[in-house]
Amino acid sequence: MSPEQILFFKLIEQSSVSRFILRHFDLEKRNCLLEEAERSFEVASSGEVDMLKFFINVWFNKDYYKFDLIHATGQLGQQDLNIILSWIKSPIYP
Repeated sequence: MSPEQILFFKLIEQSSVSRFILRHFDLEKRNCLLEEAERSFEVASSGEVDMLKFFINVWFNKDYYKFDLIHATGQLGQQDLNIILSWIKSPIYP
């Protein structure tokens, strides 16, 4: 894994929904499981969906799924908001 990927997964581990998020990444193959993510969007809580979209977008370094920061601030707890804020201050691109 690259240093950026290691930092990326450390960010995920800090999330209150880390177990949920990690189910959508294959660490061995270093890829994102998009089909699994799209199924999860329909059944997960809004906070889980927000964090999953955030991490997928960071992974691909583009707005792969629309991530609404304003919506997220109303849905997420401080722990997850701090992750997003720390990434904004010092972005990494795995």
